[in-house]
Amino acid sequence: MTNKGYRIIFETYDVTEPTLTLNRSTIMEDKLIEPTNLHDFSIGHEKQIELLQASLDNIIAEKFKLLNQNQRFCRILRVKLKMPYFRQS
Repeated sequence: MTNKGYRIIFETYDVTEPTLTLNRSTIMEDKLIEPTNLHDFSIGHEKQIELLQASLDNIIAEKFKLLNQNQRFCRILRVKLKMPYFRQS
């Protein structure tokens, strides 16, 4: 029996300085077990779907942060003044 485990990390970083980590979160973590059949070599369909969902959730959250960083609010009315990603026709 082994005491090994694995961890899958989602990390955002500064493209101009790749060693600078901006955000880091663990997406999946589990123990490594000795396989008893061919199906044990994979992580299974349910865990694969969880991994994909968690990855996409993190990517979407980071993209929303990008949208919200440039929004301006009126302090008096407490409303958005302009949505920079929409254009008027």
